[in-house]
Amino acid sequence: MFATLLRSFLSPRSPDRIHALQRRWSAIPESLRVADQMIGSYVWGCAATHGVHERCNFGCTACYLGSRANQQKPMPFEEIREQIDTMRRHMGPGGNIQITSGEVTLLPVEDLVRILSYARTRQLVPMVMTHGDVVLHDPAYLDRLVTEGGLTKISIHVDITQRGRKGVARTDSERELNGIRDRMAAMLRDCRKRTGRKLKAATTLTINRRNLAQLDHVVTWFLDNLDAFRILSLQPQAQTGRTHDDGGVTGGMVWRRLEEILGTRLDAHPFKFGHPDCTWLTLILAMELGRRRILLQAVRPDNRAEHRLVAELFRHLGGVDLNDQPLSVTIAKVAGLLLRHPLLLARVAACAVARSWDERRHIPAVIWAALRGRLRLRAMAFVVHNFMSGAELDTAVGRERLAACSFKVPLHGEMVSMCRMNATDLRETTYKV
Repeated sequence: MFATLLRSFLSPRSPDRIHALQRRWSAIPESLRVADQMIGSYVWGCAATHGVHERCNFGCTACYLGSRANQQKPMPFEEIREQIDTMRRHMGPGGNIQITSGEVTLLPVEDLVRILSYARTRQLVPMVMTHGDVVLHDPAYLDRLVTEGGLTKISIHVDITQRGRKGVARTDSERELNGIRDRMAAMLRDCRKRTGRKLKAATTLTINRRNLAQLDHVVTWFLDNLDAFRILSLQPQAQTGRTHDDGGVTGGMVWRRLEEILGTRLDAHPFKFGHPDCTWLTLILAMELGRRRILLQAVRPDNRAEHRLVAELFRHLGGVDLNDQPLSVTIAKVAGLLLRHPLLLARVAACAVARSWDERRHIPAVIWAALRGRLRLRAMAFVVHNFMSGAELDTAVGRERLAACSFKVPLHGEMVSMCRMNATDLRETTYKV
């Protein structure tokens, strides 16, 4: 362990990661190669598998899968391994990959453990994407993914577009589904207790005309369960695959609804994550003081000093893999980085002091809660992922978005935009039945 920490301190940057980022940076449109662009400067982006288990036991009204998805057999491990190898070759170490397809938890647990374990050996960080029904009714399945497969990240999708949950009647009310969300949160808490392992969780939902107005029920629930879930990802429905036409909702509409619910303006782009029309996100520190909750955006709208600091952090952190690392390794890498760039620490400290002064009205309550042992700090994020429908792809903006895509899948040794995969017949061409 000491040797690992020493190596992390002396050489915090990975040459392999640096080269992957350089290739990524050169591939995005020149107009998006700006100081606060995260893609290609600090991260490669995100990648996902396809075809692993294309079949799904749900019949959702919003679904990107092809018409023949349920006729497909599980993909042989050799082909999955080839996908993972392609992702590793493009992304370098520390890349975030989603193990997804149709519903991958319908695989025998040994098969999914094998996939997760292989991704780990390739220095990638896998996240299982699921509707959660299998692991909810078989907690031992999730435990094995964590203890044997090294799973540290999971994303669970719950919304009114879904059809097929055991013992759950169809409903048009997101509020009625909060009971299912409660059970998912309890499942995660119990898994962490049983295994003694960390398990970070996101929850996702598709947004269309039927549930946009109901979003307040989901946001309120999410804020009350920050110990279980740390990311709420909202995805405007795109006309892809087997989707019914209940769309008509844009990313901007979803973001404005979120601001309305929270009662404040949110910085949708504290940094660029590819093309600004693709991803809106805000990072928030939630301070829980007993019954009271304070939400502080990491980067505030129109705050130039905070935006400049983000750009500077990206410039210095390029090539440093902090993704899913042990705390001791993260500290060693950051310490090694600051030793080389001492002025960076001074700028971070100055920004922290300025922010503390701006938020000084909260300080007495925070100190009082801390003294009583009632202060809880939760890092969280709201994200809107704005996927494209087929008609959007062949427009000037659509082509620029594809060129800057932050979410790709491996196909024939290359990385292809997920929007191109789902909004054209490309996914269908991979089907063998």
